[in-house]
Amino acid sequence: MNTIVKNKKVIAFILCLFMIIGLMIPQISYADPSTKVIELESTVDKNLVQVGEEFTYTILYAYSSNEGNFLNEKILFGLPDPLEVISVLPSSDVDSYEVSSTLPGVIVNMVSSLPSGTTGFLQVRARFKPGSINETTTITGTLNNDPGSETPASASVPAITATLSDVWTWSVEKTRVLPSESIVPAFGSNVTYRITVRGNQEQGGFPIENVIIEDRIPSGSSFVSAQGSPLVSGEAVQWTIPGLTPGAVLIHYSF
Repeated sequence: MNTIVKNKKVIAFILCLFMIIGLMIPQISYADPSTKVIELESTVDKNLVQVGEEFTYTILYAYSSNEGNFLNEKILFGLPDPLEVISVLPSSDVDSYEVSSTLPGVIVNMVSSLPSGTTGFLQVRARFKPGSINETTTITGTLNNDPGSETPASASVPAITATLSDVWTWSVEKTRVLPSESIVPAFGSNVTYRITVRGNQEQGGFPIENVIIEDRIPSGSSFVSAQGSPLVSGEAVQWTIPGLTPGAVLIHYSF
């Protein structure tokens, strides 16, 4: 009788030991065998740029599935104004892409049938449009796949901050074009001058507004005509420029 009792106690002890060990072992969760997963990620090589300076986004993607291939997938990379796309470097998984003004940004059409396990990256080179800002500005894009996809996916996009240069580089230049500088004009003949106005530099530059350019007619000569509808008063020929974007060049001829 005592032996049976002892055996029951041993069995109960062993059962309790198994229960304790079972609680200590981490529980393993098994993936749904019918799961489709799309992963997107984006990085950028610069977070602080000058307006007009180019930078590069890298978009990483991964497709995994136990249900077969992914069909007719798209990647939508939104770049709001004043960002503009300079170029796109696609991967071999990309069938075509479109720089869209309606998104705005880049619409990437992947190949029609992507097998599970497909991974890769593509790159988009962009910049803040020259002359598009007049103060430090921060922009964040968007990244997702086609909203109509049966497997929605999205990811955050790093913010980009653009600054302006504190250097003014715009200039005005006057050149005699007819006759050339080496030739003395004949008495009574017309002389043509070229007035060239250059805006600030594209990278870091900002637009100039309401600029007044004044040219003086040489003593002993008289004004004939000029492009750009200038205001003429005595020997002064005056143009008013409402605005000139960075990198722009404006040329007027005075006769």
